[in-house]
Amino acid sequence: FGQAIAAVPSIWTDLTGVSSSQRLGDLLATRPDLHDAIVLGEPDFLMEALPYYAKNPIYLPREGHYLLKVNFTSASRRVLSLTDLMTAADGLRQTTGRKVLIAMGHRLAPEGPFTIAAGFRREFTYTPASLREFLARGKKVAVLDGAEHDENYALYLWP
Repeated sequence: FGQAIAAVPSIWTDLTGVSSSQRLGDLLATRPDLHDAIVLGEPDFLMEALPYYAKNPIYLPREGHYLLKVNFTSASRRVLSLTDLMTAADGLRQTTGRKVLIAMGHRLAPEGPFTIAAGFRREFTYTPASLREFLARGKKVAVLDGAEHDENYALYLWP
């Protein structure tokens, strides 16, 4: 009985909390320019709930394929760099002709840290130069924050 009472705050948060995935789904549905964009997310587990809210294809750069489910296995790249992410976005844009929307869940700053834990013993890395390129090329379209958990990210439309 005590465990059930202790779980009430977590259950309440889940029922009433803000979902950035739902907000992203709403954004994709209401913006005609993003309606058929490919969503590329980092860290990839932030994209797990998005299919419930949007029909857009979701690409997982750590796994090198579209989302069926996120795999936390050795099949997933342990280290992903911002340069790798930009290369994946460029490749998707060139091969599909579709817009690419990057959902960046990491807080990137010119002063670092330049290696960020990305969950499940994985890392995301960047350099001041790759950050400058990313910010120069990507157009920030929204920041979805305020989620109760780690489901917060900034959205960049890739050229």
